[in-house]
Amino acid sequence: MDFQFDLEPEDLKDELTAEDRPTSERRELEAPVPPPVPKRVRKKGPGVQSVHMLKQCRTARSLEKQYEKEIPWAVIPPEQHSVFRQAEEKQYDEHIKYQALEPLSLEESARVRECVDKSRILSSRFAYKDKNWSRRKLDSSLPWKLKARIVVSGHRDPDIGLLDTDAPTINRLSVLTIMQLVASRRQSHGWEASAGDITAAFLNGDALERVLYLRQPRSGLASLHPDQLLRITKGIFGLPDSPRKWWRRFRKDMLAVRLSVEGVEYKFVQNALDPCLFQLVPSDNEASEPAAYAGVHVDDILVAGDKKMSEAIRNALSSIFPVDDWEINSFDYIGSHIEVNDSGVFISQEAYAGGRLFQIDIGKGQEDEEPASEEQRIDNQSLIGALSWLGSQSRPDIQCSVSLAQQLQKNPSVADLKFTNQIARRAWDHRDKGIWLRPLKLESLEFLVYHDSAWANAELTGEDGFRLEYEDHVSGVMKNTPFDIKERKAKRANSKVASQFGSLIFLTDGEQYSAGGGIGSILDWKSCSEAIEMGQYVRSFVQTVLRGRLQRVQDLSGSQLKCITDCKSLFDHLHREGIPRIPSDKRLAIDLAALRQYLCEEQANGKPPLFWVPTEFQLADILTKPKCADSWWATVWGAVRLPFISKDATKHR
Repeated sequence: MDFQFDLEPEDLKDELTAEDRPTSERRELEAPVPPPVPKRVRKKGPGVQSVHMLKQCRTARSLEKQYEKEIPWAVIPPEQHSVFRQAEEKQYDEHIKYQALEPLSLEESARVRECVDKSRILSSRFAYKDKNWSRRKLDSSLPWKLKARIVVSGHRDPDIGLLDTDAPTINRLSVLTIMQLVASRRQSHGWEASAGDITAAFLNGDALERVLYLRQPRSGLASLHPDQLLRITKGIFGLPDSPRKWWRRFRKDMLAVRLSVEGVEYKFVQNALDPCLFQLVPSDNEASEPAAYAGVHVDDILVAGDKKMSEAIRNALSSIFPVDDWEINSFDYIGSHIEVNDSGVFISQEAYAGGRLFQIDIGKGQEDEEPASEEQRIDNQSLIGALSWLGSQSRPDIQCSVSLAQQLQKNPSVADLKFTNQIARRAWDHRDKGIWLRPLKLESLEFLVYHDSAWANAELTGEDGFRLEYEDHVSGVMKNTPFDIKERKAKRANSKVASQFGSLIFLTDGEQYSAGGGIGSILDWKSCSEAIEMGQYVRSFVQTVLRGRLQRVQDLSGSQLKCITDCKSLFDHLHREGIPRIPSDKRLAIDLAALRQYLCEEQANGKPPLFWVPTEFQLADILTKPKCADSWWATVWGAVRLPFISKDATKHR
């Protein structure tokens, strides 16, 4: 059983100072009341919907992290109060302008209170934010970039269990793919990238199809009488179905866009594999290759195309949606900074790392085996969360270490805290690194699929039909982790080995490949064992984006895909003539048979596209073992070597 306080968000704290008390037009403050009595609630069953409000922070760092998302009124400097009040008025005016709220008269409000179920009258509050809060750590001269938002208590929506709330957002692979097109076509076709933010996106969504009313925030709204209610007519912030209503409106308007460039009419169609990626094609020929692209992540729009097409798209979208100023070739998008120049497209999170990374304080007398204090545990979780976001968006080099740290964050020891601090130091040392998409020849792309695995507790034992060589066993053992001094359990209950898998897709072109290596781009990375399937999907995805039509795996088989391993035992086993002896471990037997079948389907010139490289050339090694990434970054930002390419082979390629 848990204890839960059943509170309205605005009842948590009276944040108004004496000089900011409501005027005669604002609601009178209620008399002090005793604190609420904790209510026992069951853990099982549907439970109670969580409240979107400020949490009670227990450490200074968690409080600082919270302030990046929302600032309590009491923390706002007095000299900024009047500006935030103006922001409140601006926010309310936007709701009226876009017809998202409809004020009721006093008489209508009284009738609603008398006749309508109380559950359909939702409370509200103002949420305050300074968008420069974290950036000011690096540059104290930055001004306040403030925002006030009306938030409705959507967790109390009486229809919450009956609503469709799903709404897609553009995925990482889509962003990297269209940015790769920009990098490859910038010099030859003058391509550029631009981004714009839609103002008050939810207020531009579809109309609300149910009856809901809003009670004013405690500080009141503009010139309204404190007893006036407002009818909610659109999906305002806080309602559970607001994102879906906005997405439906955005998709409908995007598909209705028609624009003319050099006498040709164009329209948008959705990509077959990512509904949030829109492809610009001639209106009379949807099957042609796209001339430009537009992607959306909630209210952030990304546009890619040549200068003339991009300008036409921006003008068309600005005429439909209230878009803030467009930024071209240098902008922030989904938490990353994107920079476009003649050397390619660079995606980094240096500003995020500067604002979110820190070192957990560890006392001089604390021994490695001691459990962490509660404050240390909370800070450890916060730091791992920041590192996880970096690893998933632009820093493959720390993803393995973050995965190991996540497995230890529930009850960490002091040694585990030191491991997390080490990850943060390594992330900080390479804070200027990120994904560099290089100019490649799109007509001759090659997808290099690097796959690696590691283990913490495997023994070198015999296996009928397949035996791991001693060198492969040694190179696969994880070292310098907290599991060096503690047992690591397998993730799967029916497995004896605690393993770590990693796959990385490195994109290059035919010229670089034939030369035995060269420049390229990291296009995708994951902690997974299905490397070939991942490579096939990425290949189909990129070709689908390029051609504008769905490219199935079987239609592309036998081309462009090269699988690379540093496990000689696996390489030799899969290259044996005839059917090799079946291992006694049935799961291993099935996995090896599946690998052989996939490679057979991808054969080129009668040979499976599986190649062996020494471990120093294995790019996925960083995804399975925590290590310093100096040499790894030097390789992926320099030139990747493919030692299996011989001069004789390239002549007949």
